Amino acid sequence: MTHPTDISPDDNALAAEYALGLLSPEEVTAFEARLRTDTSLFALVAAWQSEFAALAEAEVAPVVPPSALQSRIEATLFTDTRPRTWSPLAIWRSLALAGFATSLALAGLLFFGPMSTVDPRPAFVAQLAPITGDAQFVALYDPDAATLRVQQAAGTPALDRVQELWLIAGEAAPVSLGLLAGDGTTTISIAEDLQTLLTQAVLAVSDEPPGGSPTGAPTGDVLAAGPVISL
Repeated sequence: MTHPTDISPDDNALAAEYALGLLSPEEVTAFEARLRTDTSLFALVAAWQSEFAALAEAEVAPVVPPSALQSRIEATLFTDTRPRTWSPLAIWRSLALAGFATSLALAGLLFFGPMSTVDPRPAFVAQLAPITGDAQFVALYDPDAATLRVQQAAGTPALDRVQELWLIAGEAAPVSLGLLAGDGTTTISIAEDLQTLLTQAVLAVSDEPPGGSPTGAPTGDVLAAGPVISL
């Protein structure tokens, strides 16, 4: 792993401990205050998180949910008409690893900056971990503005393909939230009937033809997925 050259050994250790969730609440508060202004330190945290995520994927066995629960969720999220490329097992493996990298999801505030509103409601964030390929995303939902900002943290769309974002909530079919820019940040306005659902949903990104899914349902590989959590 490549480390920024201007980081002290103590800060390197702190960044690793932060990535693993080993710091006390007081230490986390102090460290995150530094992350908001120290881009080198933030880059180091991201590097440690990628390193640990790779180790987890290579060496930690996926956590398989109880069979009854898995069957129920698979039936909910993926009907018999779903494309075969949307593999429930792959999503379960990704979500099992997502718990290992929760601190990366919290870094959503650092990607986008703080939201300053009067008496704000809690923000929500999702870390979309890779399932097919290397695409990774961080999504931050501001319920006061009803906007979802999605930052692509790794990967790029395939040639002549686009990336489409989906909301998966409860027993409902996946709902398209729109196409992602593929570089930088995409800001999406969330319709009123989806705002509450979004705070308890899973977000997923699929690979689609130009213009997005022609069917209103995912047709390509699932590239990344992750649950929405409250900050």
